[in-house]
Amino acid sequence: MANIRILGAAEVRQALPMAEAIQGMKEAYAQLSAGKATLPLRSRFDLPNDNGTSLFMPAYMSQSDDPADKNATVYREDVSGGEPVICAARLVLDAHIRGLLWAMPSLQI
Repeated sequence: MANIRILGAAEVRQALPMAEAIQGMKEAYAQLSAGKATLPLRSRFDLPNDNGTSLFMPAYMSQSDDPADKNATVYREDVSGGEPVICAARLVLDAHIRGLLWAMPSLQI
């Protein structure tokens, strides 16, 4: 079983410098353009008690064998006085070890 890394903003910037993030996105879009990506429709459900919506967005890049998932909850108003209206996380999986590799706040990347 892999060690799971949970990254905060500083760790994300250190582990994934902007130049590498841009290169990774370039490669991901190239796979998408070549039809080598699976992006099912995102699942969503409303949170009526919190005036929000939760979204689940899985993806798989077959060329690089990268499965991932982004989960986000969007609140329609800031009821707490200063808290973010979007709460999101990205999960990066490793298909070879069959486990979670990284969990990170999506707003950091």
